[in-house]
Amino acid sequence: MPTPPASALMPRTSLYIGLYLLVQVTLPLRFYLRSSDPLDERFAWRMFSNTRLTRCEVEFRVTDSSRLLAIDSEFHLAWTDLAQRGRRSVIDGMAAHLCKDETMQPVTLSARCIDAENQTFTLVRERTDVCSSGAR
Repeated sequence: MPTPPASALMPRTSLYIGLYLLVQVTLPLRFYLRSSDPLDERFAWRMFSNTRLTRCEVEFRVTDSSRLLAIDSEFHLAWTDLAQRGRRSVIDGMAAHLCKDETMQPVTLSARCIDAENQTFTLVRERTDVCSSGAR
């Protein structure tokens, strides 16, 4: 079977390379242009971001007894690390899991963070009963 000439393969190869480069540039741009979670930098140019230096203190409490739930023993290390980086979707997932386990007891959530410039901010104000507010 004869092989096509090199000049016929050149435009197709250039098109694939161009599409690949376009995807590599546009995926990280989504983080900077319209990110719904500013601490979720999975598809960002991380070398330009100091978001990774943000640390959060996430607390779940059983409201009736004011008992602090030990998330380190309840969740895998990867989940707790992501929660301490302020990943809101992970924190909400943890809340949903705890609501299932605490069998109808009210659970409150609070998350306070410190960013790279040592500025403190509240990611989640203490809410009463995350289980009844749709975290399930």
